[in-house]
Amino acid sequence: MMKKVRRIGVLALALMLTITNTVVAKESEPVVKVNDVIQGSTGSKEVVIRVNEDGSYVSCVYSLQKASVKANSTCDHTNLVEYSKYTETESYKKKNATYCYKTRIVQNARCAKCGKTGFKMYGKWTKYKHKYSLFGKTCKKCGYKK
Repeated sequence: MMKKVRRIGVLALALMLTITNTVVAKESEPVVKVNDVIQGSTGSKEVVIRVNEDGSYVSCVYSLQKASVKANSTCDHTNLVEYSKYTETESYKKKNATYCYKTRIVQNARCAKCGKTGFKMYGKWTKYKHKYSLFGKTCKKCGYKK
């Protein structure tokens, strides 16, 4: 008798957890690889030359990469120095139930060894969740409705 009650209790608990647990699809960021040709933040054509473990990456202007390959340059452009930076913001356009928008730092860089410019260091995206007023159902920043 006790085994039957315990079994019914465990089944009821499992059923309750299954019903109340919501499935959230993980939205993944596009993954870039070395030598991928991408459209830069300013609309220019760029080539990815290095990808870091945290998802940030370094790119150079497409024409600079082509010239560097053709000339077999002696500089490998591994020591890059930032000379300006800006924040890039991208909206989820009211399609994401969790996040409102995301930002990242983009740094314009030059090679410290040879002085060439045309490199960009793209930081990792930082995601920002929706902001609602107390008992509100509409995001104060983007207008997303729960």
